[in-house]
Amino acid sequence: MAAVVGFAVMVMHNPNRLRRFTAFLDVEGNKQGGTYQLYQSLAAFAVGGTEGAGLGQGRQQMNFLPEAHTDFVFAVVGEELGLWFTLGVVAVFLILFIAGLVHLRRAPNLFQYLLVAGALLLISLQAIVNLGVVTGLFPTKGMSLPFISAGLSNLLLMGLLVGIVVNTQRTWTKPQWARGTRGFEEVTS
Repeated sequence: MAAVVGFAVMVMHNPNRLRRFTAFLDVEGNKQGGTYQLYQSLAAFAVGGTEGAGLGQGRQQMNFLPEAHTDFVFAVVGEELGLWFTLGVVAVFLILFIAGLVHLRRAPNLFQYLLVAGALLLISLQAIVNLGVVTGLFPTKGMSLPFISAGLSNLLLMGLLVGIVVNTQRTWTKPQWARGTRGFEEVTS
């Protein structure tokens, strides 16, 4: 409750924040101003439909959508490849999250559990925020889509996080005597 009240106070006392927040609430009315990118993103999804316009045939990447290669790349995917491919992208992130949760159950100690949980949350929350922004569920943030958006630093970080998860998966499946560490139950008791 305190965070919600703090957020409301911060938005109400800054005219720029208030304008951006109210623009998000009325996308159609502010399509030439604060919600131009979101409006173009929603238009891209509408044009793509279920089958898509075809790979490389989308209009949004021709400077109608200013950040088509980074923050709003999911809209370009939706326009060119359609609903089924975008649902596939969402399914891949969902499978990655669920597989990570299943993997966490085998954590041998608290440190490794928290390490993998943090890596999993960084990937999943970034994907959720980006997908929410591009589809109009959240206000525009400027956060890229993991593994898909252009940008080497984000790709490097996401690759590192997946490397941590894969490495722990390989070591956690070994017998306990081969790992050389005590079990999670022994550490917590």
